Amino acid sequence: MTSEEYRKERGSYCEDIQEGKRSLMVIYSYFYGWKGDKLLELLDAKSSDDEVHKEAINILQIDGAIDYAKEKARLVMRRAWEDIEPSLANC
Repeated sequence: MTSEEYRKERGSYCEDIQEGKRSLMVIYSYFYGWKGDKLLELLDAKSSDDEVHKEAINILQIDGAIDYAKEKARLVMRRAWEDIEPSLANC
């Protein structure tokens, strides 16, 4: 969501925000953050304005939602490797 490299490749780094998607980060921020209603307002606008995207990202960052999602992704990857690693040893 915040990768400048991704933005260069895809032309935008806020597709989920622009499309108003309720991702894991949005759900986390809504329930555990400080500006959940404002975040939903920004998502509902489905704006292509970079300033709107930056405001939404700022809310997600302050609420710790981006770090939370990264940690969940790491956990899923670690568990997947733990599951598949014994099979790879036999190759």
